Amino acid sequence: MSYLEQIGCLIYELIKYICKDNRENEAECFKYIEIYKKQAGHGLGVTNCIISIFSHNEMLLYSLYSNQNFSAAGVVHEEPLTPVKTPKTKAPLELNEDSSLICFFINRLKSASPKFHLDVLKFLSAACKFEEQGITVNQTLINTMLFENPVLKSIAFLQLACKDDKIYFRIPESEKSKMVGNFLCVLTN
Repeated sequence: MSYLEQIGCLIYELIKYICKDNRENEAECFKYIEIYKKQAGHGLGVTNCIISIFSHNEMLLYSLYSNQNFSAAGVVHEEPLTPVKTPKTKAPLELNEDSSLICFFINRLKSASPKFHLDVLKFLSAACKFEEQGITVNQTLINTMLFENPVLKSIAFLQLACKDDKIYFRIPESEKSKMVGNFLCVLTN
């Protein structure tokens, strides 16, 4: 890791600690989300930093749906939340990175490295809950986007098959070359 990458990692680590248990700092740091988005996926710990900013702040979790900015006092600075509109047709949902942070991360599944896919899935998991309770608007958006787009669905989920009390994972050909050996993952009881 280069010196500048180390500095970047330390900066994002510092932002995490600045926000720890401090709602006012979380809201302030969240105002710079557009900067963080540009650096996500480069191994600097940006995704973990973003997760740490919003994961303990219900107000910020709800803002992931529509890129709202909140002050520490909870004042909304843009349009209020509106319900997710699910298309009546089976056409894939149009993804717009500018409309929400969730859309930004889901869109990254198409072009990012497989290593960043793990970060994206961590982000999406964190966006779905607050204190072990579901955030319905985020859950619905993520579910709709991943399951209605066949490309995203194939990237985000491994194909599973159950046979003889075993679970088989189908590993895409492109991923097999990155593994040690050529094997099929099997889980048994």
